[in-house]
Amino acid sequence: MKYIAFFLLGFLPHVSLSQSNSKPKSSFVLRGQLANAAGKQIYLRETVFYKTHNRVDSTKADPNGRFTFRGTVKEPSYYVLQTSLNDQALGFYIENKPIYIRGSADSIYTATVTGSPEETIRQQYDLVYKKFDDYPLYLKLEESKSKGDTVSQRDLNKQMKEVESRRNAALFELVQKYPLAAASVNHVGNYYIPGHELPMLKIADSLLSVYESSSIASSQQVKYFRNLWLNAKKSAIGRNASDFVQPDTSGKPISLSTFRGRYVLVDFWASWCQPCREESPFLVKAYQDFSKKNFTILSVSLDRDKSKWMKAIAKDQLNWSHVSDLKFWDNEAAKQYAVTAIPFNVLVDPKGTIIAVNLRGDDLHSFLQANLR
Repeated sequence: MKYIAFFLLGFLPHVSLSQSNSKPKSSFVLRGQLANAAGKQIYLRETVFYKTHNRVDSTKADPNGRFTFRGTVKEPSYYVLQTSLNDQALGFYIENKPIYIRGSADSIYTATVTGSPEETIRQQYDLVYKKFDDYPLYLKLEESKSKGDTVSQRDLNKQMKEVESRRNAALFELVQKYPLAAASVNHVGNYYIPGHELPMLKIADSLLSVYESSSIASSQQVKYFRNLWLNAKKSAIGRNASDFVQPDTSGKPISLSTFRGRYVLVDFWASWCQPCREESPFLVKAYQDFSKKNFTILSVSLDRDKSKWMKAIAKDQLNWSHVSDLKFWDNEAAKQYAVTAIPFNVLVDPKGTIIAVNLRGDDLHSFLQANLR
């Protein structure tokens, strides 16, 4: 999919759409014209990360490819426009203003959107991503991996980090310039949360304090990210790891604090989770290579069937400590660490401080090799 890769977390809490001619006091009118769209069905789809059901509205383009949508939004909201429900789409913000779209149905993701100040700001974020695009480097990196060229891999990884650093600096400039824009709130949530770094979360806190005293304090965007920020702190890098106690495979209670004095990877997984099982070889290698260097693993399973849990441990040869309360997604330890997806892990140092989050694949081995003392 092109054009909408990053801002798919647009927010659309309560949306009313209609094709009638009656216009509410505060509403949007979306008018467009697409070449090669004569008689085609045009779809306008809300795209909300945390909603179970996203609304789709549609209308048919006239013989000249023109179409109109009318409706209301309670706050600037993210939509995608499609001529069919496939991957080719145009993503943009809608607010209660006249909005215009011009382009071609054959390459709808290149269409222009005007009339929405919020969308104009979002487009500036798009320009940053286009300017600092590291995808070509990623393709080269994958090729070097397939060839086993470690020298090239190191060089390409360095180049990608440099591009990422410049991109992040440019993005944060936009956040500072437009702190109350929907795209900025969206970016803060996407960028500052996944890293789980305490300094980044402090920046997010400072921005939240700005939001709380602003016109967007009660917006669904801010409400959502407020909760996201609070949860992210539970597993932030630099924070003391929260202790927990759960039974092991024999029913014996095991606590995280038992491992104080060692580096311990707290790994959240489940026997039914295929991506988790694909991580098993990397965990096994890390344990084999570093268990004699004051490192161990404590795996917390989100299973609810004990027999399947134990069979997976044996099959994957996970020869370290395992615990679970067999409560599935209600696992108490998982809730303490705000785990919403697995596999997920935190690396805790001998003093009980979280020093890394979500080390996956070869990154786990590389981090341990560079940081274990």
